[in-house]
Amino acid sequence: MGYYTVAILRSAGPLLTYRSESPLSIGNLVRVSVRGKEKEAVVITRETDAPDFETAEILERLPRRYAPWQIESARFVAEYYFASIGEALGLFHPL
Repeated sequence: MGYYTVAILRSAGPLLTYRSESPLSIGNLVRVSVRGKEKEAVVITRETDAPDFETAEILERLPRRYAPWQIESARFVAEYYFASIGEALGLFHPL
């Protein structure tokens, strides 16, 4: 089991931590549940240790993904424009 930090696409919310039984890569597009609603999210980092809190399961790995240059560009946009990484990634189309 792995733990992953994800950014909810087109959301101003913070990064969230989820778990997955199957291995994921940074940039994978996934579906997660947030407050009972399914949302698309992007894997930003893989956590090395289990967090000190309960985590929800990633519902599904989607076939599309974001390239490393897209994630780095979105980080720059988010920092420069004081936006969240989820809002910035919403400007890009996954491959």
